[in-house]
Amino acid sequence: MSSQTQNPTNESKPASLEQISQDTRATLEQEAKAKLDLIEARLEEVKAKANTAKAEAKAECLKTASELEAQRDRAIEYFQGLQAAGDDAWKDLHSSFEAAFGELRSGVDRAIEHFKSAAS
Repeated sequence: MSSQTQNPTNESKPASLEQISQDTRATLEQEAKAKLDLIEARLEEVKAKANTAKAEAKAECLKTASELEAQRDRAIEYFQGLQAAGDDAWKDLHSSFEAAFGELRSGVDRAIEHFKSAAS
């Protein structure tokens, strides 16, 4: 069996497609970094609300912030993996990063809304 039959996707690509792929990768990595920076600011907002809350609410805010920081750390690990990954693994890691980031963003949004309504 020839190697082409075993792995038909192993065909060489024109240089321009590889360049687009690298440009796209760089753009997506920049977007991922911007997302992490935004989430970091939003986490600080949750922690700030914790510092101004009454005792029971403060404990809840701090617990939530700690859980969100753990989710953020997982997203950062995926991001760091993206930066170091080869082309084949990069696509899978990007999907994992986006999923982890989506969960993190939802959690931060819920926390901010919850503590905003609790403060009212």
